[in-house]
Order: sequence, then C-alpha cells, then structure tokens
Amino acid sequence: MTFEQALDYLQSRVNYENLTGYKTQKVFKLQRMKDLVQRLGHPERQVPCLHVAGSQGKGSTCALTYSILKAAGYRVGLYTSPHLSSFLERFRVSNTGSSPFGSPSADSDETLSEKDFARIVSGLAPEINAYEQTLGAGEKLTFFEVTTLVAFKYFAERRLDVALYEVGLGGRLDSTNVVEPVACGITRISREHVKALGFSLIRIGTEKLGIVKPGVPVVTSPQWKSVAKLTQQIAEAQNAPLYWVGQDIKTESLAMTQNAQTFRVKGLDADYGTLRMPLLGEHQAENAGVAIGLAELFARFKKKPLGVRAVIKGVQEVQWPGRMEVWAGPPRIILDTAHTVVGVTALRKAVSRMPGTRRIVLVLGICRDKLVRQICQSLVPAASAIVLTQPNNPRALSVGELADNLPSSRIPVRIRESVPEALEEALSVARNYGEDTTILVTGSIFVVGEARDWLKESFPIPERAAHWS
Repeated sequence: MTFEQALDYLQSRVNYENLTGYKTQKVFKLQRMKDLVQRLGHPERQVPCLHVAGSQGKGSTCALTYSILKAAGYRVGLYTSPHLSSFLERFRVSNTGSSPFGSPSADSDETLSEKDFARIVSGLAPEINAYEQTLGAGEKLTFFEVTTLVAFKYFAERRLDVALYEVGLGGRLDSTNVVEPVACGITRISREHVKALGFSLIRIGTEKLGIVKPGVPVVTSPQWKSVAKLTQQIAEAQNAPLYWVGQDIKTESLAMTQNAQTFRVKGLDADYGTLRMPLLGEHQAENAGVAIGLAELFARFKKKPLGVRAVIKGVQEVQWPGRMEVWAGPPRIILDTAHTVVGVTALRKAVSRMPGTRRIVLVLGICRDKLVRQICQSLVPAASAIVLTQPNNPRALSVGELADNLPSSRIPVRIRESVPEALEEALSVARNYGEDTTILVTGSIFVVGEARDWLKESFPIPERAAHWS
C-alpha cells in the first residue's frame, strides 16, 4: 500500500470522532480488539505501558509523563487522539538512547512516518480482513480500533521502554483497554459526551474508571465527591493501590507569566521543590501531579529511582500545543482545546490571572455533543466581544445553533462561518480595542487545530510550539 491507500483503508471505516448520537455500550465492542491482538501475537504486551483516562487533562497528563520519562532516559511512545493538524501526530516516539531504526539526534522526537504507516497498515490489513469475514454482515473494525492496532504494532517494532496510551472515549469499552498497564492515571471526571456515556456523573465515572485493573496502581486527580467515592470503591474492589493528588501527591501553584508557571510538587517518592512549566493554569499543575505519580510508579516497576533532575527537566520541556498556547501579539492570542464546563471554567480562571488581559475577544466553536449552554454561560461573561464559528467537522454545532445557546447580554456578537474568517474578524476587533486585549480561541480541539494551522501561515510560530509544527 501507498500512504494514500493506507489512509483510504482507514478512512473507509466508521469514525466516531466525527459522529454524535450513539451510545458506547451499543456500538463499542471490546471483544473485537481482544480477538485481533490475540491473532497478532499481542503486540500491546511487548512494551510496558501506562494508561490514562478522564474528562479533561488526560492528553496533557500523557504529554507530561512522556516528557518526564524521556528526561529520565527512557525511550517512550505516546498515543493520543484526536490530532490537531496531522493524523500522524497521534503516534510519537522519543529517540533517547539507541534505536534499532538508525541513530537520530539525541533527545529528538518523531511522529510516525507516512512510509511506516503504510507498511504497518499493509501488514495488518490481511489479518483484519480475515477476521472481519468471521463477523456479522457488514460489521467492520472502526477507525479508532485500527489506529490503536497501528500504535500497538509501531511501539512494539520500536522496542520502546514504555508506551503511554490516552483513552479515546470513556474507558471501559475503549479500544485501548486491552492493555495490561504498569499503572493507570485518572484525570478530572466531569459531564461530557453525555449522549455516548450517559448524563449521570456516576455513569460517566463508571465508564472512565473501567480502565482500573486488578492490582494495578492508580493515580487520580481530585474528583467530585460522588466520583471520589466511586473511585475508592472501584479501586478497593480491584485491590488496586490508589494515590490521590492533593493527599498523597501535593501540588501548589505559585505564579504565572505569559510563557510559564511555577508550582511546588511533593511526589510519592521525593519532594521536587519548585518546578517551572510552559503549560499554564492551576489545572495543569494538578495534571503534572498525576504525571509525576505515574512516572514514579513506572520507576518503581523498573526498580530505578526516577530522579529529581528528570522531573525538573521533563516538566520544564513538555510540549503540548493547543493548551493555553500563547501566540505573542499584539494582540496576544491564546489557543485552548477546553470543551467541558469544568475545562472552560479552569481556562477562564487561568486567563484572568495572566498579566495584561483587560479585554477578551472570544472566538468560540463547540461540538453538538457537548453541554453547549453551560459552556457558553461560563465563558461569555468574561468576554468583551464574541466571534462565533464552526470547525470543518460533522460534529460541529452550526453558528446559528450556537448563537441560540448564548446567555442574554449586551456583549457584541459576530458570526463567521469558518475558523480563518473568525480569526480575521477577531484580530480586527482586538486591534480596535487596543493594548491589553487577548483573543481567546476555544471550545473544541477541531477549532483550535484549524486556528493553529491558519496562524502558522500568518504569524511566527511561538518558540515552545515550533517542535510540534
């Protein structure tokens, strides 16, 4: 297969990242993944792994853990979804140490190449096709199931020391939930994907916590009272050691500038003192607590100390674009993929703490499966002007529907059908307002991805995002 043919093979399948209105318990079938990994000789077992679920912050937590373990000298794989710009960025490996595929520069990262993607899919296709012949009429593996198999195969080929898997949706029935992790991470759980997972916080929590395995240690963020109780119950039922950020791992936010924040951390095995991190907001300090706990548990598994220097370096050098990502102005532009009520509330708080933010021009686009009205109620009061838009994705809420969900206010609202047009309008408004104006682009990873692509063509790339461009 060529890269284009391999991509076509993948895209011919149902992609639930682009759909709404389904229920995971009806359409997600984990048995298919169990069958396939067995047929393939269990590639997911060839590399020790860490598994992370949650409603917000799980990608940031994975990126932080990846960066810390890389700084500790391990060769690390990272599988996340969805992507911001390029499909291949979902698959990332560090090149610290020797590599069976050559000798890249020390401490470099790389994404899966088009050549390797085509080769891996070509190798998987015969097994997938043969297996699908045993299924019911018309039943096929999904887009995400195949991409997860690609990740398993790719990381096994690279002979990594450890792989990090971010859950795609939910947890219990997610395609990644065939792994046998060294430890699990649970970030904040809140109401999201309510049509797919259920509206009840307990129902959503049950799905997310479905990745907890017998005897496997768990590091969790602080949770709502009902979810905290559920977490404790599930961990006890699985005889899984449970570590809480805020109790077993202590984090304290100190200060924040436009480019970094400082915070203190006392982990499970060491006091790391004051750390500096380019990911902004108190919520990211909390995510760092989960990441440090996961890295410490992996170090225990390897029977090697993690080392304070690895944590300091890893946290300081983490790269995770689209999360409070600042493009220097004027006007200053902030990109953030927040898409839950808890996420946008944390974002609003973080932006308000940034110096030089007197006015905010909000560029907002949301997917229809989110709690749209509540998200708008959280964000709109902070804005001086609003530009509504919609990303090029089937799940996107139309600008008209989005406008209907705005709370009543005297804040001027403009509507632009595409993300680039919305950014151009926001820049015009911000320049009229003058200094101390920030453009905040948020509501969906798809909005941020399109905004970032447009900005890369129109403005210099911020230093800490250049590696991911």
